Amino acid sequence: MRALWIADAHLSDPDSKPYRALLELLERSPREIDTLVLLGDLFEVWLGDHPALLARHRTLLNVLAGVRALGKDIFYLKGNHDFLLGKTIQDEVGAQIPGDEAVFSWDGYRFIASHGDQINKRDRGYQILRTLLRSPWTEKLLTFIGPSASLWTARTVARFAGGTPDPRAVRAARAAHLRYARTRLRGPVDAVLLGHSHVVEWRVLTVRGKKKLYLNPGSWADSQTYVQYLPGRFRLLKYRENLSEVLFDFAFCLE
Repeated sequence: MRALWIADAHLSDPDSKPYRALLELLERSPREIDTLVLLGDLFEVWLGDHPALLARHRTLLNVLAGVRALGKDIFYLKGNHDFLLGKTIQDEVGAQIPGDEAVFSWDGYRFIASHGDQINKRDRGYQILRTLLRSPWTEKLLTFIGPSASLWTARTVARFAGGTPDPRAVRAARAAHLRYARTRLRGPVDAVLLGHSHVVEWRVLTVRGKKKLYLNPGSWADSQTYVQYLPGRFRLLKYRENLSEVLFDFAFCLE
């Protein structure tokens, strides 16, 4: 299995550097991978099949559909800026949409992945907001008030939904993510991959004498970093104008 993992691109302006760089990566990589995993918040705001958003992001949606047309799997784990995924991501792009957590069993290894925004239970204010955002009543309301009002509402809420949290909140999220990873890695899991914090995390943890991984690709929007999986191997890379610099490389060793 060969896969790319991308988190927190927060795409909005198609002319921005992160947007153009991601298009380049996705246009270049499909024949070199089997699976693309999007760890949530691909867009700054995603409101289902909203006409303005579909028009703005049409090129990227077509590129993703092209990846799927080549027979590659796409998994989209919903983030806190993905208010409604709608039919386009699933039906047109062809992405599989797991629940809050996805399990991948590849090459004799087991990986758990999630966007990660639900992990820090101590952030009660955000957890309440998240519950409201994921409510079916919220979805009905956004549909009822019409395209213009719903997009304005989603953009306004997005500013309070963890876009650029303060340093203390980031520290709390990182600590919660590491605790979560340590707990999950005590079981039959070889790696945990999370997003949301916008901070690259790479921890090699020894559990009962076995090397395991916790990793966060960081934010594509901030640093154009991402994770590549090759059979039995994870690499953290930074995209630089059609080239990718390897920042960290780790290979499992099956017993």
